[in-house]
Amino acid sequence: EKDNDGNLWISSGYGLHHFNTKTNTLSAYKYDRFGTADYARTTLLLNKDSLLIGTNSGLLLLDFTTDKFSKFPYINPDTNLEENLFVSKIVIDSRKNIWVVTEGQLIKRFLLNTGSYVNYNIKNVIDNVFDVFENTDKALYIGTWRSGFKKYNAKDDKFENITDEIGILTSETRVYSIQSGSDSTLWLESEDGLIKFNSSTKASSLFGRSWGFD
Repeated sequence: EKDNDGNLWISSGYGLHHFNTKTNTLSAYKYDRFGTADYARTTLLLNKDSLLIGTNSGLLLLDFTTDKFSKFPYINPDTNLEENLFVSKIVIDSRKNIWVVTEGQLIKRFLLNTGSYVNYNIKNVIDNVFDVFENTDKALYIGTWRSGFKKYNAKDDKFENITDEIGILTSETRVYSIQSGSDSTLWLESEDGLIKFNSSTKASSLFGRSWGFD
């Protein structure tokens, strides 16, 4: 993650690292500074003064002005008990929603101003979320392990499956990552190869083994 000064923040199994691009020096924020967290898995720059860090013990916020960490406790709305989150990815969308992907069958929408979460109970709906991506048209997509490629319906606050008539995208397609191309094109890394998806026409084409993708 690059901050406003052009410096890099690197998450790793040994904590959080800061690389100063002007001096070419690397400094480490060892795990003991995290408190309960053993290592950092992902980062997200919230603004010029703060960095959000996903760890194996939840979400932490680093305040650049004080150089101190604070933890966002997660209260499970189903049990009303505090739990640790094994965070694998954090994404902020154009509506300022923070999407938190956790290990297992969970995805959550985090409301930063209240410190609360909206749970999307993924059981039998989304199985193991791999990627969350917002396209240029402000549509949010997710790739999953065994539950296909999905789009978030903000009006109804739910995820809808995307399939096609030729069977490239099905309800069981495994989508590992999502990237944008030109115009309305999305490129999906899947178990079958590289999928080109047009978000306007909903048409898809597969570049599989004949193209050198295994």
